[in-house]
Amino acid sequence: MTAQPASALVPILAQHIKGKTILVLGASPNSLGARFLEAIKPAEPGLVILGLRNETKAKEVASTLSPIPTRTFPVDFASFANVRTAAQQVLAMDDQIDVLVNNIGTMASPYYKTEDGFESQLQLNHLSFFLFTNLIMDKLIASNTRIVNITSEGYSLGGIRYHDWNFHDGEAYNPFLGYGQGKTGQILFASALAAKLGKKGILAYSVQPGHTRGTNLHSSWGPYTIEQLVGEMRRNGHAGAWNVPEPKSADENLANFVLAAFDPALERDNGAYIRDSKVIPLDDMEPWAVDERQQRKCWEFSERLVGQTFTYE
Repeated sequence: MTAQPASALVPILAQHIKGKTILVLGASPNSLGARFLEAIKPAEPGLVILGLRNETKAKEVASTLSPIPTRTFPVDFASFANVRTAAQQVLAMDDQIDVLVNNIGTMASPYYKTEDGFESQLQLNHLSFFLFTNLIMDKLIASNTRIVNITSEGYSLGGIRYHDWNFHDGEAYNPFLGYGQGKTGQILFASALAAKLGKKGILAYSVQPGHTRGTNLHSSWGPYTIEQLVGEMRRNGHAGAWNVPEPKSADENLANFVLAAFDPALERDNGAYIRDSKVIPLDDMEPWAVDERQQRKCWEFSERLVGQTFTYE
């Protein structure tokens, strides 16, 4: 893989994009998910399916993709019941799904619990993806889908809080630790999918989207700043936090999306974490996000919280 921007990679990978059906969750206007779809539009994907809480915004994004055919469906990741309904809608579609991009998320948000009783970042950044993806897994297996989990280098803020995921009902809440546990969940989910379902044709990757100029992610931050995030990472001993690069353009950071979704060279690295257009060696990652024991614990923890088991032979 080379560190080329998305605009340079799309023509190179066009034969792997043309005609594909791509389902993106959370591609709201001005998000990296929406810009990813705009970036691959010249390569002529066959169909784009957009899952978004606000259907008006979904249709706004769909309008920018013409003449690419699009479909939209509503999904609210703050509600497991809604996620289940959305999954049934997707299963009812005749189309196969070549690429699933799990892109909804929130970052260092103030404490609140969803209607299901879970700290919002854990549910919005991990649990609902876990539930939705597994609920449509029969369709994904039939399609040999590539699954792209958008995570963050913020996973280094902390692992899954297996014994106190709700921060004692907010009493012990730290928004950055909440962010870290949800994003760790997405890394472990991708590697677990590769381990469990690689032999059935599933490819799964977790992607650090990068600090991007001009997107809408920071709207969820409340009073928190990027400087506070970096300070927390430094206190946790993250080496990269002492040499923070300047924000990149969307075109530069979207290369991670494009590679994870379409690059055939990545097939040999199923389950990998991708950052700066590179597969990150396990020895360069935090220990709570890499080994088989952590994969198993996270999978079983997630099953328990969503109230359903998912077993694959």
